Amino acid sequence: MIKASELRIGNIIGLEDGSPVEASVEAFRSAEFWKDLETTCKPVPLTNEWLLMLGFFESAHSLFSIESLPSWHIRHTGDNFEIIKDGKTVLSKSFSVHRFQNLIFELTDIELRIIIERDELRDAIEMVADGILYQYIPTDRSAQSFSFNLSIEGEYYEVQYRKDSGGYWIFNGYSKNN
Repeated sequence: MIKASELRIGNIIGLEDGSPVEASVEAFRSAEFWKDLETTCKPVPLTNEWLLMLGFFESAHSLFSIESLPSWHIRHTGDNFEIIKDGKTVLSKSFSVHRFQNLIFELTDIELRIIIERDELRDAIEMVADGILYQYIPTDRSAQSFSFNLSIEGEYYEVQYRKDSGGYWIFNGYSKNN
């Protein structure tokens, strides 16, 4: 059951038939929406797939991160999701998508919305770079960042990694080399 007081525009909720929908201004203006809310709408369980649709990227060590929140990570552990800030677990519990969206907004002022088009090139570069990352990790343990060059389908990219507060190397972006 979803309480009306829990909802914000942009929240993902489930309809009676199980299909997800994004709460919108139009829906909020509809008397029918509010009348039937608690009987026809239900929470959508947070999954790895929903994290990806909300703009997160899966990085090393099964952590999910998002560029707008570089010191925050999410880890799926069985039935729960751990919210990690600066290497420390802040909270570990199961979430519905709308409650997760609301919590992240309360903690960070960042709106998590469905990403219509993902940067497929970025995803491909990160996947390839993560696969060979171990070859380039600096031997100097005090290093906080590093980069290396990568060739994909005849194009050359410089990929950057940075160390998060937990000491893990995370993908930090790329640039195309001419």
